[in-house]
Amino acid sequence: MGKHGRPAGRAQPEENPRKMADEFRALSHQLLHFASLGVPRVDFIRTASRMIITFSGCDLIELWLEEGSVFYCCRAGRPPEVQFTCEILDHLPGSKAVSRRRSEAASDLDDLANLVFSGE
Repeated sequence: MGKHGRPAGRAQPEENPRKMADEFRALSHQLLHFASLGVPRVDFIRTASRMIITFSGCDLIELWLEEGSVFYCCRAGRPPEVQFTCEILDHLPGSKAVSRRRSEAASDLDDLANLVFSGE
């Protein structure tokens, strides 16, 4: 691993911002192309997660996707951490639609996700 937790050999933002922008653009195009292939949603999220982890050098990511009234909460990581899990939920943890008061199981991150998805 190099400086800032990225894989060794990757351009650092302060060293070559143009190269990082080009790499980000290439990742965006790869993701958009893959999305246009019509693969099942969970397969898309799994592959996109791997691409993002490889690009970013992160050890773990969590993605939330809202599709109508269904929410996908997916986590992916480098081994030996969580490799890939995806929960399909009909509501957000701590959601106002389910409960007027915050549930004991809802975390601050769950509350933030609920605010983002509700548009507040």
